[in-house]
Amino acid sequence: MAGVAKGKLKGYFSVSQFRRFDERDYTANFGAYLSMKDSYLHFETGFAWDRTFTYRLQDTIEYSRKLHKNLYWQLGYNYRAYPTGDTNLIYPGLIYYFGDSYISANYAASVIQARGTGNMGAMKLNVAVNKYLNWWFGGAYGQWLYDIFGLPPRDEFGFVLFSGFTFNINRWVSARIGYSYGTEKPKFLKRNFMYGLSVKF
Repeated sequence: MAGVAKGKLKGYFSVSQFRRFDERDYTANFGAYLSMKDSYLHFETGFAWDRTFTYRLQDTIEYSRKLHKNLYWQLGYNYRAYPTGDTNLIYPGLIYYFGDSYISANYAASVIQARGTGNMGAMKLNVAVNKYLNWWFGGAYGQWLYDIFGLPPRDEFGFVLFSGFTFNINRWVSARIGYSYGTEKPKFLKRNFMYGLSVKF
């Protein structure tokens, strides 16, 4: 991870609000990055409250290692608990760093208990405009991006595009705002606004 000193553990706490139509959900996450020689480990745990469409609980662990110069490979796992069932997401990918910016590409397999596996791909570009402002943009395409209707993966296919800004208020505190637009067959459309605050320690 750019900006994390070798052998150093850097923790963070973040809270976010997600808006979908007139519904608002809130999430909180604790996490940390551990930087090692040519690699880093990232782990996070979180929960949601006053929710209508987000997860109840989530856990993430990622490991990334240098492949060649500024190119890294990554392997991640994310667990999310929903009222309708548990979701396990496994995502290998690549990250290329240029300065304090990066571009990433991932394949992901979404495994839902007793329902099978959905497949998807995702890309994200994060540009450090200056030390106070980051702009990010990306998208995903595939099965079970939202899983609204509880259908087999072949019947729930769609895409999502997202973009936003992160404002680095100081070395410890940052704020972010974002917007996403997505669709999923057979007939689901989602527009979402996101606001959040993160504190490093």
